[in-house]
Amino acid sequence: MALRYNTALINELVSTFEGFEGGDLEIYTGTQPATANTAASGTLLATIVLPADAFNAASNGVLSKNGTWDDTVDATGTAGWARLSNGAISMDMNITATGDGGEITLDNISLITGGTVTVSTFNITQPAS
Repeated sequence: MALRYNTALINELVSTFEGFEGGDLEIYTGTQPATANTAASGTLLATIVLPADAFNAASNGVLSKNGTWDDTVDATGTAGWARLSNGAISMDMNITATGDGGEITLDNISLITGGTVTVSTFNITQPAS
């Protein structure tokens, strides 16, 4: 028998990611590591410190960003992946340009030192089963 969740539980599960509020979103070049337990790879391009109210309330199993997430770029390169962390917990996600379907989309994935990087969308979806 398949495991299935109702919408209230799905929203509760995805809301646990609110534990990352106030944490860091580090943007790297290259391909994300095999697991979030693996040391980061690639060049660190920027670190965005998330606000205390970084996420909207979960809806239909989707948690999305709240407000503006941006920062000054520290190194030039093409964004390939990101690590979201808050102390001992972390998770890795893919990055694409806006409209290309990544968990994180940026206004521009070609980052230049001293410029600004802006997260266009950030969505974590909890499947129903």
